[in-house]
Amino acid sequence: MYEVTKTALLGLTKALAAEMAPDVRLNCVAPSFIPTRFAAHVTGNEDAKKTYEEMKLLKRLGTVDEIAAATAFLASDDASYITGETLIVVAGGTSWPVVEGKEQSGSDNILACPICYDPLTRIGDSPLCVGSTSGSNLQCNTCKKAYFGNETHLDLVASSGSKQYESMPLATEVFRTPMVSFLYERGWRQNFIFGGFPGPEKEFDMAKDYLKPVLGGTIVDASCGSGMFSRLFAKGGLFSQESDLGPADIARLPFKSSSVDALHAGAALHCWSSPSTAVAEISRVLRPGGVFVATTYILDGPFAFVPFMRTFRQSIMGIAGGHIFLSDRELGDLCQTCGLVDFTCIRNARFVMISARKSS
Repeated sequence: MYEVTKTALLGLTKALAAEMAPDVRLNCVAPSFIPTRFAAHVTGNEDAKKTYEEMKLLKRLGTVDEIAAATAFLASDDASYITGETLIVVAGGTSWPVVEGKEQSGSDNILACPICYDPLTRIGDSPLCVGSTSGSNLQCNTCKKAYFGNETHLDLVASSGSKQYESMPLATEVFRTPMVSFLYERGWRQNFIFGGFPGPEKEFDMAKDYLKPVLGGTIVDASCGSGMFSRLFAKGGLFSQESDLGPADIARLPFKSSSVDALHAGAALHCWSSPSTAVAEISRVLRPGGVFVATTYILDGPFAFVPFMRTFRQSIMGIAGGHIFLSDRELGDLCQTCGLVDFTCIRNARFVMISARKSS
């Protein structure tokens, strides 16, 4: 049997689909199958599912010819009535196994040094793969800086292991306190409803609509708070890689360039001291076609008539380290200047959900 890697499989299927049916969306998810065995299934109406069962496309596929045939059928005229549905190519787990005493190349590993963005290598016997980072000790190949993990998380900020020589913005320090962490899901976040926020579960459902083109890929959750959206994404099983990463800096993300399929930032944009720096960094780590989804609030409408509002905003930014947006146009310009395209937004009172993608 001619076996192929997950990367080769995705390249093959995407190339075939792009050539024969550009509007067919191909995605990858990763259950605990053997990495060199594959399966395919389609989501669609009952007629589509029946056709796929008759074509035996729900069986495990192991050869390039079978995979190519499945993709070619999806893109053919015979399957035109389901064009635009989602073909999900199921590949192996993200933690590549040891074969003949040697570790795989780790091409699926997306972690990088937040200082120089070069690959990280493990120190000792700790595993090097997203999803198995707790307890890992990693080192940058270039600057030789080491990053250490414990039983709960891996600290991948540039200042990891150093003394605190610089003070953090007020917004950052407040959310580091145990009291705020305790209260965030016990009343704090619920009060957002008065500003038009529909609630975490509804926001999660809304975000999924934007994330459909990249379902099955790798997502980074950079939301504000205590990890509620990270748990929702992990529970939903919509993306291939689960990570137990801990602290990271939105302005220096510890990922390789063009390695992430989606980044979600729930109620976080207004907490960033430099949104342009953060969104530029997000654009760097997104793959071509990758999706950025975020929520925040906008003080427009009656607030636009408040005297010296822009001066007040500058003062707040200087003291608290956060940011106040006065129009959705500001958010669109922010995404555009940082290399993202196809900006869209949904408003409800002060609440806004935005989406943009990296050009492919």
